[in-house]
Amino acid sequence: MNMSSMTIHATDILYATISRLGGAIVAHLRLSGITDMAAVMKRVLGAIPAGSGTGLVTVSVRNSTAGWNRTERIMVRR
Repeated sequence: MNMSSMTIHATDILYATISRLGGAIVAHLRLSGITDMAAVMKRVLGAIPAGSGTGLVTVSVRNSTAGWNRTERIMVRR
């Protein structure tokens, strides 16, 4: 199952962590009011600092309300 198939309700509390391959955390977000993974990824990409460049990052999303976690690697290009 991939990230796009996870159910998200507007009342769910989500936590997203973006990290580089070495483990350095680029950003950590607490999200709510979101209903799909596309909106989560839009917020995640917007949270990456402009000066952090491009490259492979790990995005971990935890839905604390529904009790699921998903981790994916994505390529950031600016």
